[in-house]
Amino acid sequence: QWRRWSEDVIPSMKSFYLTYLRKSLFLRHEVQLPLPLCESGCDLRRIVVCCVGMNGIHSLELDMCHCCPAAQQLLARRFFPCAPIAPSLAVSLPLLALVHEIFVRMPPNMSAWCEAYEAALHSRGHTIVAKVSFYCSIPVYLFIIYRKASGGVQCSLPLVCGAGTCS
Repeated sequence: QWRRWSEDVIPSMKSFYLTYLRKSLFLRHEVQLPLPLCESGCDLRRIVVCCVGMNGIHSLELDMCHCCPAAQQLLARRFFPCAPIAPSLAVSLPLLALVHEIFVRMPPNMSAWCEAYEAALHSRGHTIVAKVSFYCSIPVYLFIIYRKASGGVQCSLPLVCGAGTCS
């Protein structure tokens, strides 16, 4: 799975991510990027993604194919997928940026923070119905942040979701 993220998904998301950062003035403003459109007449697969953001949770239906991967469609909508191909959960870029700032300033305890955030959402009546935890998107997002900051130098950030945990 880490190979799929690092060799396929992250490179395909790079231009969408950088475009979004530029147009949103580094997440200061919410912008809508044009959604990728299938130009090959592929068979579409519909998925429902639980999207977690600063203002709560909502579901989003995506029609994905090889030309229009879910990851790019989610990034165009300001969300980062928790799985490389058919995510059932996505987290907003501003929320991931907040998590990044918190983790830079505290001893590392990613699982405790994620469990606390999921419990806080649950106590407010939100339910995350997804195959994976919010915890799965953070290492990949941090990998992208550190890689961008290092000028593209290879980084060996381990994937903390165990094999079989993320789909």
